[in-house]
Amino acid sequence: MTKHYFYIKDKERLGPFSVEELKNHNLEEDTKVWTSGMEDWLPAVEVEDMKELFVKEDEVPPVPEIEIPEPVNQQAAQRPELSYPPKTYFLESILVTVLCCSPLAIVGIIYAFSVESKFYAGKHDEAIYLSKQARMWTLIGLVVGLITIMSVTGYFVSGIADLFKEMEEAFSTPY
Repeated sequence: MTKHYFYIKDKERLGPFSVEELKNHNLEEDTKVWTSGMEDWLPAVEVEDMKELFVKEDEVPPVPEIEIPEPVNQQAAQRPELSYPPKTYFLESILVTVLCCSPLAIVGIIYAFSVESKFYAGKHDEAIYLSKQARMWTLIGLVVGLITIMSVTGYFVSGIADLFKEMEEAFSTPY
């Protein structure tokens, strides 16, 4: 059962209060307190239940040294902790999709979109993996897009060359 204490402040008796409640009353060490079972009023510092209210900073023991075990994943141990997310390749993926007309870069956008959310969720390894996937799919989209653009351009140029050849033949023959 919780004890309840009275205390004297400015010649006035206040209480009853539990020790938890007294923590908010800023008692001094020499504040007189009393509870049932005590013969007389005593300074708060002399009452066993109240001693926790007067612990001084220099009485608090230092924080013990904690031994950190060796990590199981040696690759993670060699990599310093990331302080910022890995590159997302989001802008690059969008530019490749739009400028190279490459739907493969959309896969890069999807991976890029997830990089930061994984990083801020504390899943750094997954964020690095997603960043690498976004880069890979953006580059694949770029290469396929450039090959497509060059093929279409070559086909267009050869078509124009054939057109000029036909026009030259048509105008060079007399009527």
